[in-house]
Amino acid sequence: MNITKQKQVFGSYAKDYQKYRNYYKPSLYKLLSSVSKKQFKNKELSILDVGCGTGKSTEPLLKITKKTRVFGVDPDPRMLKEACLHAKQVHLPITYMEGSGESLPFEKESFDIITVGTAFHWFATKKALKEMQRVLKKNGLIFVYWSMERKDNPPTIGRELYKKFVWKAVPQKLRDITYIKKLFVESGLFSVETALVPFESKYTAEQYVGGLKTSSMYAVMSPAQRKGFCRGMFEAFKKEVKGKYYRIKSEMMVCYGFKKS
Repeated sequence: MNITKQKQVFGSYAKDYQKYRNYYKPSLYKLLSSVSKKQFKNKELSILDVGCGTGKSTEPLLKITKKTRVFGVDPDPRMLKEACLHAKQVHLPITYMEGSGESLPFEKESFDIITVGTAFHWFATKKALKEMQRVLKKNGLIFVYWSMERKDNPPTIGRELYKKFVWKAVPQKLRDITYIKKLFVESGLFSVETALVPFESKYTAEQYVGGLKTSSMYAVMSPAQRKGFCRGMFEAFKKEVKGKYYRIKSEMMVCYGFKKS
């Protein structure tokens, strides 16, 4: 899998991303809030969401404390356009800027907390963690998370189609919580911890296939391949799902650590 190529294509489907990607469950932000209050008490916080996309992972950060300043960065201006548009529509005071995990457009020690929601696998390197620590205040928090289907979940819909269209997932290592924890420790973070937050989602056929359209693998397919893949997935959904909804049991994998003073 060509990580560099894959992470450059999301913007092509920014509108689908905004339409079909779900917001994260409140239980995740409850954990972040708990860790934040323990570390920062009730002080005003500045939070940066790296790899913010269209703002699905950014907007809930406003609720972490009563006084929170929130910023989001993403390397794709098309994703940021959707994020800015939605924030304006619902009157949310979020500042979005173009930037990446390896190159953040901020002065050193600018933020109390940095979050990364289902994007860290695109820049899971010591270089990126060093850059994030540069803009993080002393004793600041880095909090990354991503979802994984539970092993006891039913088999994936249309699994033969994934083989047919050579659908390649992100390398397992980059979504392995043990590997990410080790990377945090080796990058100089302290009090590194991990957590699992269970949750369940349900999808109609449109929501399920729409979500697949937000994948980088879908974006690199040819128009003919995309059409055939979507048609096949709709047919597989009808065949394999009993009822209107497909329910998926997942776990949010969380890793967090603090910058040394």
